[in-house]
Amino acid sequence: MNRIWVLLLLFFYVFPANAASSGLLALQQQVWDTEKAFAKTMADRDFKTFAGFLSDE
Repeated sequence: MNRIWVLLLLFFYVFPANAASSGLLALQQQVWDTEKAFAKTMADRDFKTFAGFLSDE
């Protein structure tokens, strides 16, 4: 009976960590895509689109 509890605890400990790491990977990809788009506006000298990445402050 104790083995079942240990396995259940291990199961619930491992799988939420995997879900969180996949969310982190999605956020990292989103940041990377934004950085590439920002750099492309600079390379293309597209000042109007470049200004869209800048803060109003």
